[in-house]
Amino acid sequence: MSEREFFCDDGSDDDGVTCPHCMGDRTVNCYCAGDFCICDNFGDADCPVCHAEGTVTPEREARYLKNLAEQRELLRELFASPRPATPENG
Repeated sequence: MSEREFFCDDGSDDDGVTCPHCMGDRTVNCYCAGDFCICDNFGDADCPVCHAEGTVTPEREARYLKNLAEQRELLRELFASPRPATPENG
């Protein structure tokens, strides 16, 4: 077997890493109007991170993952904080 056991030639010479947002699919789900898409994309939209290329630079991947981690931490803090007292919850 050759040195590159899992070689796949997709015709691309790009040496970038797989986009962490669309996982290389180049499209993401379009949620402009739920089941009734009004943007003529038929439920799919170009990935805003890789711009429908499927790969990104390592720097862009690192920045995306860093921002994602920051968002997750903010959500953890938000959901861990006690709810303010209202007449409904005492």
